[in-house]
Amino acid sequence: MINCEICSINYDYNVRGMLGFYESAQLRIRGETILDEAFAFTKSKLKTLVKTLQGTLATQVKHALEIPVHRGHPMVEARQWWKKLKLQVKTSYVRDRVPEFYVWALTLFLEPYYSQARILVAKVFMLIVVLDDTYDAYATIEELRVLTHAIKRWDITAMSQLPEYIKPFYKFILDEYAEWNKQVPQQGTTNLIEASKKAFQELATAYLQEAEWRHSGEVPSFKEYMKIGSITCGYDLACKSALSGMGKTVTQEVIAWYENHPKILTTSQFIIRLHDDVMTFTFERERAVLVTSVDAYMKTFGVSENVAVEAIKNIVENGWKDLNEGCLKPREVPMEILAGFVNLTRMVDVFYKYNDGLTFPENMFKEYITLLFCVSVPM
Repeated sequence: MINCEICSINYDYNVRGMLGFYESAQLRIRGETILDEAFAFTKSKLKTLVKTLQGTLATQVKHALEIPVHRGHPMVEARQWWKKLKLQVKTSYVRDRVPEFYVWALTLFLEPYYSQARILVAKVFMLIVVLDDTYDAYATIEELRVLTHAIKRWDITAMSQLPEYIKPFYKFILDEYAEWNKQVPQQGTTNLIEASKKAFQELATAYLQEAEWRHSGEVPSFKEYMKIGSITCGYDLACKSALSGMGKTVTQEVIAWYENHPKILTTSQFIIRLHDDVMTFTFERERAVLVTSVDAYMKTFGVSENVAVEAIKNIVENGWKDLNEGCLKPREVPMEILAGFVNLTRMVDVFYKYNDGLTFPENMFKEYITLLFCVSVPM
C-alpha cells in the first residue's frame, strides 16, 4: 500500500510533480496495483488542489483531469491548447493553422521518443505566426516598436505599455517559456529553452527591421535583406526549440556544432527565406507594402522582376546541393540531428511548392492532412 501521509509530505503539494506522477500512471498495465493506487491518489489530490491554482498550471491540471496526455491525440491536444488561449478572439487577424503546424512538427522527427520536441516546435510555430501576422499586416509601426521593446525586456511589467489586443499574447509567451524551463532539463551547461527565448527575441527584432523598411519605403541591398531574412524565416527559433526537446541525443558536442553556425544550417535558412519569398511576394504586396528578397535583388543588381525570380530560384537549387553535401560522411553530428533540420527545410518546399500553402492551405495542404490522418493505406 502507498503511505499517503509520506506521499503528501514528499510532494509537499508539489503540483507539477504530482501531475507528472498522475500522467505516468496512465501507462500502467493489469496487475500493477501500486500504480493503480498512485493513480487514484494523485487524481484525488489534483481534483482538490486545482481549485487553488491559477494561470497555466491550473489550465494544465484541469485538462489532464479531463483528458490525460496518453489518452488524447497530439493534433487534437495541440488544437485544444490553442483554443483555450482564446487568441483567435483577441487577435482575430491571425491565421489559425494548428493542423498545418502539427504536421510540420511531425515531419521533423517521426520517432515516438521525440514527442516533446514535436510538441515544443508545434507550439513555437503557432507563436511565430501570431508574431508574423502582427508585424506584417496589423500593428502600426509605433505599436511594433513598443512590442519589440517589451519582448527584449521579457518582463511582465513591460505589458502595461502594450496595446490591449496584444497584452494576452505577451503574457502568454512569458508564461509558456517559464513553463518550458521547468519541464525541459538543462543539457549540461547549456539551457536550450533560454537559447530558444533569445532566438524569439532576435526574431521580433528582425521583424521590426522589416517593418521599419516598409514604413520608410527603403529597399535594402540583397545582402542586408538576407542578414535579416535568415532570421525572420524562423528556422533558428524552430531548431533551438526542437533541440531542447530531444533529450540525451543533444550532447554538448552537438550544441557546440550548432553554435558554430555550420553551413548546412545557414544554407537551410537561405533556402527557406528565398523559397518563401519567391512563392509569396505577389500576395504579400497585395496584403501590405513589404520588402522581399525579390525587391532587394532587383535593386542590388538592377534587373527585372522575372530575372530576379529566376536568379533566386537558382540560389535555392544550389543551396539544396550544399544541403546534400552536408549530410555526407564523415559527419560532425549524428544523422538523426541533421535529418530533423533537413526535414524542416523539406517542409518549406511542400508548403510553398505552388503557392503560399500556409495562407491558403485549402489548395493543397488540406489534401496532405487528409492523406496522412484520414485515408487508410491499401494493404
